[in-house]
Amino acid sequence: MKRNTIKISQDIDPEPPGELNETGRAVWDETIKLLVDSGILSELDHRLLTLYCHMWQTYLEAVQEISKNGLVLTDEKTCKQYRNPLCSIASDAAGHIQRLAKELGMTPKARQSLKIKPVEKQKSSKAKFFD
Repeated sequence: MKRNTIKISQDIDPEPPGELNETGRAVWDETIKLLVDSGILSELDHRLLTLYCHMWQTYLEAVQEISKNGLVLTDEKTCKQYRNPLCSIASDAAGHIQRLAKELGMTPKARQSLKIKPVEKQKSSKAKFFD
C-alpha cells in the first residue's frame, strides 16, 4: 500500500499567531526559521508549533517571576515557608516543551528517526552561473 507523503514547503506562513505575546512571538520567529530550513515543518504542524511557543512563553514568564520572588515564599500571616507555586508551572511547561520538541523533530534522537529530505534552497543567479 502506497503512503501519502506530506510536502514540506518553505512557503509556510511565517507570521506568529496573534495570541502569542512578545516572548512567544520571538520563540516562534526563531523556531519556524530553523524548522523550515531543516525541511521538517509542514503546514500541518502550525497548531503544534503554536502550542510549543505558548509553553515557552509560560516557562519563561514563570522563571522570570521565580527569579524576582525566589523559589521559597513565606506566608505573611503564619511565617511558614512554602515552595513557590510557579516552580510547578515552570516544571510542567518544561515537560511540555520537551515532548513537543520531540514531536516537531527538534531533538537529535527525533531527527534520526525522520526520513525527510531537506528542502533545497533556491540558488541565486550568481550560483546558477557558476554551476
